[in-house]
Amino acid sequence: IHEETRAIARYGMAGALAAQVLMMTLDGVPMLYNGMEVGDATESEDPALFEKMPIFWNPSGRPPLRSIYRDLIKLRKHNPAFYSGTMQWLDNTATNQVVSFLRHDDKDEFLVLINFSSIKAEGSISMDNADGFQSVNIGDQPPPIDTSLPDFKLQSYGWCIFHRSISK
Repeated sequence: IHEETRAIARYGMAGALAAQVLMMTLDGVPMLYNGMEVGDATESEDPALFEKMPIFWNPSGRPPLRSIYRDLIKLRKHNPAFYSGTMQWLDNTATNQVVSFLRHDDKDEFLVLINFSSIKAEGSISMDNADGFQSVNIGDQPPPIDTSLPDFKLQSYGWCIFHRSISK
């Protein structure tokens, strides 16, 4: 990993954050590289393992990444659907731009939509019942624009996580 360009340098702030949302909502243990939580794009030299690299914790002009990461970690930690539940990929009509999937257990369902393109994405998700989903507040991220599930509109590199309780 030390030989790879940092996601922020490669994809920009919004693209790197969209990729991190995917990593935080998929199966497995999410990987956080030193400084990602504040948008650090500083490249290290070889051998980076022993190099002292300061982290600039309060950089100006960046979105509130620490609060976004903190909320994503809390969401994952407090909802078994993300770490021991089932994952189901969902078809959508913007497949060249948007990744859509459902995470669920016996109590909760989470619908994840991530636009991996640099342009606004519009479409709809293929699911039997989209009623009752509410947008999850992550950091100070605004809710998706004009989203009324199963239809969605996402800004470039936009993403949203929706939740609904499963009543038994």
